Amino acid sequence: MSLRFLLGRSGAGKTSNILDEIRSKMAEDPEGNPIIYLVPDQMTFLSEYKLIKTPGLAGMIRTQVFSFSRLAWRVLQETGG
Repeated sequence: MSLRFLLGRSGAGKTSNILDEIRSKMAEDPEGNPIIYLVPDQMTFLSEYKLIKTPGLAGMIRTQVFSFSRLAWRVLQETGG
C-alpha cells in the first residue's frame, strides 16, 4: 500500500490527473487492491459523481471516496476504537 500527495496551486490539473489515474486503474484491474480517494467534506459527492459518470466503467466497487471525517470514522470502526 502506498500513500501519495499531489500538491499544486488551483487550476494545475490535480483533480483531473487523479481521476484519470483512478479510472485507468479501475479499467485495468476492477478487482484489485482498494483505491481510497481522500477529498474535503464538500467534495465527496462531486468526486463520486465524476467517477460514476465515466463511460465504459461497469462500476466502482474498488474505489472509495472518503472525506477526512468519514475516513476517521471508518478507521475507528474497523479497529474497534
